[in-house]
Amino acid sequence: MKTTKLVLLVSCMMFLCLTAYAQEEQEELVEYKLP
Repeated sequence: MKTTKLVLLVSCMMFLCLTAYAQEEQEELVEYKLP
């Protein structure tokens, strides 16, 4: 039980980090496209 909970926690944290990184990349792309 503990190991599965730990894996779920790590995967959730990685997912949140990836989504935050993707949002930052998108914002930079939008700023770059604007004249």
